[in-house]
Amino acid sequence: YKDSFVDLQSYLLTVNISAPIYMARASYAHSVIDDNVINAQNELIQEFENIYAGANTDILDITYRDDDIHLNKYGLEEHAKLWLSYLK
Repeated sequence: YKDSFVDLQSYLLTVNISAPIYMARASYAHSVIDDNVINAQNELIQEFENIYAGANTDILDITYRDDDIHLNKYGLEEHAKLWLSYLK
């Protein structure tokens, strides 16, 4: 996960894109939160100056998801509120 993300960030720099990156903490699937993914996301936030913490969408449980993975209408509304709180 981390290596792929670092590759993406490197590519963006080669095409002169140096905007800040806001990293969501997102790993929820089938009522399970993947600690390995969350740890990798948190490490990227800590290790790189231009990567900032974003919304933690793992707090949106099955109530906010149609198939226990993808957000439903209510989940998308809550998702937007979470992001707004980070981007203000």
